[in-house]
Amino acid sequence: MTRQAALVERVHRLILQPRCPGRCPKYLKRYISSEQARVVGTIPQGGHGIKESQYAEVMRSFTREDVAEYAALIGDHNPIHIHDGGLNDGTVVVHGMLVASLFSSIFGTLISGSLYRSQSLNFRLPVYSDEIVKGRVDVTRVQPMRRRGLLVTCDTVVLRKSEQVT
Repeated sequence: MTRQAALVERVHRLILQPRCPGRCPKYLKRYISSEQARVVGTIPQGGHGIKESQYAEVMRSFTREDVAEYAALIGDHNPIHIHDGGLNDGTVVVHGMLVASLFSSIFGTLISGSLYRSQSLNFRLPVYSDEIVKGRVDVTRVQPMRRRGLLVTCDTVVLRKSEQVT
């Protein structure tokens, strides 16, 4: 992975608590759609047995409509997110936090009940609507907590589809 390929990098610290071992509760199943992007990798479903060097990734694109809905939801109507982003090709710049939501999607899909403890972000390059990107999470450290659960530190990156990750 090269630095030039990185669009978003961040370090996550998650608290994994044994809330729903093996399965999602029934009340969560109604929110899981077959249209949801597929998460692949070596991080185990539910987080049980999570170890350093495991990873997970998801690929998707954000449509112009996704960006408009997100802009309306958060009240950020910066023209680069609404108009053509200066490219004159009908695309717009995707909000950085919407792109960073790929990581939340990975954690929420694989490890329901996990809690964010902290994060840091660096936005290196813009992502444009309809551009395919890959969000990747790499586990760098797993520590047991005193009470219960694990503290998991992850490196994360978003890459353009055309860039080689490994």
